[in-house]
Order: sequence, then C-alpha cells, then structure tokens
Amino acid sequence: MAGMRLIIFLLVVACLIGVVVLLGSAECKVEVESNDTTTAADGLGAVPGSSCRSGAVLPAGDVDMYWFEVREQANVVIETRTDGDTLLSLYDSAGKLLAEDDDGGDGRASRLEGSIEVGTYVLVVYAYGANVVRSYEVWIEGTAASSRTSDAACPSEKESNNTMALADDLTGAGSVACRSGSVAPVGDVDVYSFSLGLAGAVTIVTMTDADTVLRLYDSGGRFLAEDDDGAGGRASRITGTLEAGRYYATVREYGDDATVSSYRVSVTVQASPGGPSGSTSTLPPPPASGAAPGATPPWGWSIWGGGIILSAWGAIDRDCPSDYDFNMGLCDKKTYTFTLGSAGFIAVGLVDQAGEWITAYVYDAGRQRVASKLGVSRPIYSDWVEVPAGTYTVEVVPGKRLDNSPYELHIFYSATRPDPGYLVRTYGPADRQLPG
Repeated sequence: MAGMRLIIFLLVVACLIGVVVLLGSAECKVEVESNDTTTAADGLGAVPGSSCRSGAVLPAGDVDMYWFEVREQANVVIETRTDGDTLLSLYDSAGKLLAEDDDGGDGRASRLEGSIEVGTYVLVVYAYGANVVRSYEVWIEGTAASSRTSDAACPSEKESNNTMALADDLTGAGSVACRSGSVAPVGDVDVYSFSLGLAGAVTIVTMTDADTVLRLYDSGGRFLAEDDDGAGGRASRITGTLEAGRYYATVREYGDDATVSSYRVSVTVQASPGGPSGSTSTLPPPPASGAAPGATPPWGWSIWGGGIILSAWGAIDRDCPSDYDFNMGLCDKKTYTFTLGSAGFIAVGLVDQAGEWITAYVYDAGRQRVASKLGVSRPIYSDWVEVPAGTYTVEVVPGKRLDNSPYELHIFYSATRPDPGYLVRTYGPADRQLPG
C-alpha cells in the first residue's frame, strides 16, 4: 500500500512539473515567421524589464530576428534556453555587431551579458553550422544601470561650472558619459557641454532622489527643451534628435529654493539610422508586395532598411557606340556621392538584370579606387573595405560595351568589421536579379 502511495505521489509531482513547464513556455509569445530580416523582426520588449519569445530555427539556414528597446542605460542578460545548439548576435540600429556568443549558456545554449546604452537593438538567433533548433526560448532581462552604478563611476563636476564658458565637458558623439555633482548652495546651477559631430538621437538623464530640472541649449544659448520629472520619481529626462553642433545642458533644483546633495547626469548619443553619413539619395519606403519594374525607378525594391548610407535606382540605358568609347570610359555613366564623418567599413550591394555586367566603383577624394562590385557576379554584396572619414564618389558604368540594364545600388556602413554573414542575414539572399 505504501508503495502504491509513493507511485501516486510521483505521478502527481510529474504532472505538476509538466504543468509548470507548460505554463513557463506559455509565458513566451511565439515568433511570427518570416522574421529573418531587420524589417520583419519580432518585438522582444523593452529594457529595463524582462521578456521572452519562443521559436524554432527551421529549416536549416533559417535565422530569427528580434528587436528591443533600451529606455535607459541598463545591465542586461540575453540568453537562449534550449537543448539545441544556438548562436546569438547583437547589433545596434546602424548594423554594428556589438557581441555574439555560441555556448555561453547552459549546455549548447547561448548567453550575452553586459551594460547597454539607450537605443534600439536587433538580436539574431540562429543554429550552429547547418543544423536546426526545433525549439528554443530567448529571454532578455535588464536592470537599470543607475541602480548598480556608484557615483564614483562618474567623474565629479568641477566648480564653478555655472556658465557656458565654464561648462564641464560630458561626451562626444557615439558614446555615453556621465558626471556626478550636487546643487549647492541654494540657487546653484551646473552647466555641462557636449558636441555632436553628426546628427543623432540624444538622451539626457539625471539620476537622483532629489527634485531636479534639466534644460537644453544650443551653442548660441538658445533654449531648446526642458524637463522636470520625466525620468521617474523627481529625476529629469530630455530626449530628441539634434543636428551636429555643440550643446549645453543645465542641472538645477526645482524652484531654486533647496539643494541637491547628490545626482548623476548622463548623455547618450546614438547615431541616426543609416550610419554617420550624408547621401545624395534617400531610403524609400517598403515596396508593395510583388512590385514589378515600371517606367521610373525604383525597379527592384530588393533591399531596404537601416544601416544603408546610400541607395540609388538607375539604369545604364544608352549603348556604348564603340570599343574606343568603352575603353576610354566615355559610355553612359551614373555618379553618386556620400560622406563619412568617421572611419569605418563599407560594402557595396549591386543588383542588375540577368546577363548584364553593370559595375559600381567607389573612389575616394584623391580618385583612388577603394571598392567595386560587378553586378553579374554573385554574391550581390562586395567584401567589407576599411576606409577613413571623407567624401566618396560612386560611379556606375557598363561592364561590357553593349550593357543596357536597370540597377539597384546600395552602400552599407559599419563602425567595425561585421561578420561575413551579416549582409545576408540583414538584407536577404546574395543571389538575386532584377526582372528582365
């Protein structure tokens, strides 16, 4: 009889475990295929906070992409929970690879951990090698960095910093930095400066239990924005997009009738989508399903999304009259320019019609060729090339005398060299052509 009770007890426990497992899985919203590009990525939630998705990497070669928002600097853990062999890659909104992991989690699962700044990020889940993962959960858990960071991590203000001329410097473009300080005596104001070499999304936050007010000014002292309690509690927060230039943020006590014994102020700058660049073209909206070539560009609608610094749709539409003209470079030619505000890596994407040899060449300001892509060859993406800051010219020309074809041209930028599969994972197949 005792043995029977033990069996019944074990069965009940097993059932309860099964229920817990099922309930645990139900907490994670299932991925929505096809989520294998940045533009079709599933939402994973916001940080600080905790959220998850469940999915599968099927068939072999599949990738699953998720985007999430970081609303204030946070310490995060991102991990897969699975019996399969997963890989994780994390990218910022400009397509820069930030981190990746293979087996950092339990078994062959993956895990990323570290501090992350305000912005929007893309997480890619894929299988190791040519394998499949029949089931996984991907979790992200983040805690506000302010809850773990001491004042000692932020350099102290240098009094007296109460005018623009005496402002303490905070940060340059593309980074996050902070200062610690106090508003004392009553009526004190602390002024901080920061510069943007390029336009970008800016977030300024105070972290304190006291009642602060943030104000933002341009280099001429023109008032731009103000916030009192936007960061939660009585702390302050200003967010927005600013053009290149120098700016000043002031911290003071609300009402100017009390002191603030301690605060931290941080400025986060995230480069605008598309990287540090100006361009002669603008990125189009997503195409209608099944869009076909028309009388005017764009014809292909093959590629679109963040991280592209130049997009152009054109055509080599005039036959070259002679071998002499072809050899002398006198045939039909289309020219574009783009500017990099900082050094990095570029790649060229070129799509044309079957049987054509349309070619794109990238030249620096000294007319030295730095990159090229022949449209007829596959993949449609060139290798990544390291280049300095500067202005570049792209020439699209026929690759043989009687070429005549529409084309689609894209220049991709990354601050660091991406892994070899980044362009395919982000922008789609490497073997494609425009309709003939």
